[in-house]
Amino acid sequence: PWRPMPSGRLTQHQAKILMYTLYPVAVLTSSQIGGLYQSLALVVLGVVYNDLGGAEASCILRNLLNGAGYISFASGASSAAFGAEFMPTMALVKWLGVVFSVVATSVHSQDMYDQEGDSLRRRKTVPLVVGDGRSRWSIAAAVGFWSLFCPWYMDVGSVYFVPHLLGAVVIYRTLVKKTVKEDKTTFKIWNVWLVALYLCPAISSRYS
Repeated sequence: PWRPMPSGRLTQHQAKILMYTLYPVAVLTSSQIGGLYQSLALVVLGVVYNDLGGAEASCILRNLLNGAGYISFASGASSAAFGAEFMPTMALVKWLGVVFSVVATSVHSQDMYDQEGDSLRRRKTVPLVVGDGRSRWSIAAAVGFWSLFCPWYMDVGSVYFVPHLLGAVVIYRTLVKKTVKEDKTTFKIWNVWLVALYLCPAISSRYS
């Protein structure tokens, strides 16, 4: 009921008009406050994902587009926050590459709870292509690896154990809690886990 289109408050045609109207607004706003290139990238990614079948044609492409979207949001927010002083460094580029990899290898956590709907739309999501069980183990493996790698890579030391804790929760829930409602909750926790990884550079001794 909270979704405007399924509840009948907005038609698909109206939604597309709104989306295409907001694209230039977002680009114009970004040209003034920062993040112009990221905003343009998000427009391209949005068209590929929503209009050219990127979200449905291939589970690999779907995850890669999600990864590209996440780093566009992350770097765009940094650009807007720092303004003219924002200057991407090699360290930042490498970290964004890590974030991209994190998302691309585990974001199909969002597809676990809507397999029925995705099947009706014939979307080629990871769980529908490789199966529910293999998908869950791939998420668990990716989350486990990145929970260890990211704190190590950013040299945060032993005091910041939040990614490990949240990662363990995501792994447990992904493998054990398998109802639609439980999968929805797990994906929410996955997002919190991702935020915990985002904080690694701020906590890292490299930037202290």
